[in-house]
Amino acid sequence: RQRQMCIRDRVEDNCRGSGDMEIRCKVRIDADEMHIRLDAPPTVNSYINSYPFNSISAVYTAIIHFLDPNIPHNEGLYRPINVDLGEYGTIINASEPAACGLTTNTPAENIADAVRSALAPALPELAGGGWAHACINSLFGTDPRHNEPYAYFSHMSAWGGGGAFWGQDGEAVVGTLAAAGAAMTGDIEVVEHAVPIHVHRYELDPDSGCPGRWRGGLGCVFEFSILDHDALMTQFGDGMKYPPASVLGAESAYSNERVFRKQIL
Repeated sequence: RQRQMCIRDRVEDNCRGSGDMEIRCKVRIDADEMHIRLDAPPTVNSYINSYPFNSISAVYTAIIHFLDPNIPHNEGLYRPINVDLGEYGTIINASEPAACGLTTNTPAENIADAVRSALAPALPELAGGGWAHACINSLFGTDPRHNEPYAYFSHMSAWGGGGAFWGQDGEAVVGTLAAAGAAMTGDIEVVEHAVPIHVHRYELDPDSGCPGRWRGGLGCVFEFSILDHDALMTQFGDGMKYPPASVLGAESAYSNERVFRKQIL
């Protein structure tokens, strides 16, 4: 028996002229095989161009959410899955020398969201909501304590909640889908010792999970100030404009505002 599901997901504008980019996903179940077709816009002048093996890994990441965890994850598990990434030279089927530094997050998370959302109506009791997308801040400057340059990749600014599953709320501040919940931020004191910042708040953000029969995991509030110097902050990633995909009728409780405050102490 055949069954076909279609869904779309969006990669946010990279602020370099690309505009929002749509990933289209079609999943067809045909007897004991699964056929997945993905289509997306051409490659862009940013580091979000995904090469085939990365994109296929994102498809597999979505699919294993629906599998019995006791099934061995070997080559035989993936043999019935046929993935077609569409036209060559797109953000999900990139051609050299397209930049790809962020693609384990963007657009891998968007690919996984599209595949998982397409499968959810067929297997509702195994479906899960989308995880918060990685949206990370980095800090660069000269540490006034010893006059040496530093760079700080701020995981604390990046991690949001995981999606809910049937019978279970999502985990709070679990990290990105690419890290599969294995990411850690470390102790505040260790960060403050290594980097010239002072952390005022690092706590759960109440009511930040998407509401539903089971709610999504909570995100966090990370508030800090820079100590006795000027620094350059950058931001990269996805999830500022569009929330991760809810499934099966759940809502999206979402604010797309992220506030930075510079304060010299």
